[in-house]
This record gives sequence, C-alpha cells and structure tokens, in this order.
Amino acid sequence: MSAVMTIDHMSQLVDALDRQDFPALLLERLETLVPFDLYAVFFYDGESAPACLHSNFPSGAPERSLHRYSGGTFRYHPFFQHHLRGIESGVHFLPELCRSPFLHRPERDCDSIRLSRDEEIGYLTRDFPATLKELDLSVRLAGSRTLQVGLYRQGGARFTRHEAARLNSVFPLVQSLLRRHLASWLAERECASRDGLRLAGMRGWRERLSPREAEIVGLILRGYCSKEIAQKLKIGIETVKTHRKNAYARLDVSSAPELASRFLDTLAAAACLSPPCAARPACGRPAPARSDSP
Repeated sequence: MSAVMTIDHMSQLVDALDRQDFPALLLERLETLVPFDLYAVFFYDGESAPACLHSNFPSGAPERSLHRYSGGTFRYHPFFQHHLRGIESGVHFLPELCRSPFLHRPERDCDSIRLSRDEEIGYLTRDFPATLKELDLSVRLAGSRTLQVGLYRQGGARFTRHEAARLNSVFPLVQSLLRRHLASWLAERECASRDGLRLAGMRGWRERLSPREAEIVGLILRGYCSKEIAQKLKIGIETVKTHRKNAYARLDVSSAPELASRFLDTLAAAACLSPPCAARPACGRPAPARSDSP
C-alpha cells in the first residue's frame, strides 16, 4: 500500500471537484494511505439533523442505519456533541472524543438504540454494523457548519497513531478540496427551487405510497399532527393513524423526525443531481428551508 498521495492523484481529485463522484474518488485515494472498510460523509448545520452526503454502506439494513442516525441517534454521538462546541478541523480518534465529560449519553435501550459495552461509544444505532472502529476527519466550515468524514474498520483492528499521521500529512489538501466541493453543493442547493426539490423528493416516494399515504406524508413533513391532518382532510383520526403507520412501514422509518431526516437526504441527492448553476441563468431564488427536526 502506498503511503503517499501522488501528483497524479491530486490532479485527478482537482479535476473531479465539481463532479458527483468526487467524494467516492477522494475516499478511494485516502484508502491508499490508511485501509478502512466503510465510510460516511455527514454535513452538520448547527443543531439540525445531519445530511448524509455520501457513503459506501451496503444497501439494506446497514444503509438504513445511516437514516436512523440522521433521524435522531446522532444527538448522542460524540462527534455531533463536539461539533456543537466547535470541534477543530483535523483527524480525531473516536475513543478520545468519547472521554469528554460533557457528553450526553443514552441511558437505556429503545427502538433505535441498543446499549453495548463492546461499542466505542457505548451504544449501537439499530442495524449499524457492530464493533466497528472509527476515525473521523473534521472540516470546520463557515458559521456553525461542520463536515464529518467517518472512516470505519471491521474486524476489531484499531486505527493507529502512525495511520493518523499519514492522514494528517495530506489533511490541508483534503480540507481544501472538501470545502471547495461542498461550496459547489451548497450553491446547487441554494439555486434549486424549493417546490422543485420538494417534488423531486416526493417523486420516488409516490411510487411506493398510495395517493392518500403520499398526501398524509406531505402534511407530516409540513408539520401537521395527526389531529390536524384529520381535520384538514375531513377523515377520522384513526384513519390518519392507519395511513401514517402504513406509509412509515413502506418507507422504512419509525417516526416523524426519521421521516424528515430521510426526506432531507432525498433533497440533498436531488440538489446534487441538478444541473450546474452556470447552466441556469435565473438562479437567484431562495434556498429550500431546512428542517430542525432531529
């Protein structure tokens, strides 16, 4: 395994900055420095639920665990709590983040969390691969925003100081590239029409939901409770609850916050897939509103 990033590698990354596959290419290059099995890139904006911008988690349960993380369990994660306190840019060992006395930790098992002493953080988000070792790259952004690149290793082998030093040797370059790529992503999101994004986010879901279920999901995302939905649609509240339960099952979510987080991820994907701003002259439209739901 090469312990350096070549000039050719750097040139390829720069050329790919505005492409959708840039994160995958960057992580492929980082793996030439430090071996890992899985990765996930999260964008944090203040206390809002994070958006998962990219990952190589297998489809199925492992991939769904990322949505559960964004749907609420992120609030217990040491990285998120350090993000709220202004985590420094750099390479961070998860066990060291776990030692901070201010951390808020889960106290009992629930639908989305299972306590476990075998885990570095003391708990496991449901369906998240067990006993992974984690190393985090943190990139501080303007305001209260942070980008997290989580590297995960299976098999119990911890990341070493020597491996962290390798990543630190290229971190200034990695940080600059990620900031530049994220700036493009944010510009795309701000140029996208709010209604266009909402339609793009719901388009795939409508194929999995009945018309009434899709209507109710849309109202839930707009902040209506079951009683208000029943009054608005002039149907019984038990009927609303039945449609809501069935919609959650079809979308593989268990709560309104998890539904909102999944929808945010869908919006992020829709924004990333939209044409470049330069190709659309009238892009001075307001950014889509973010949900503050966990």
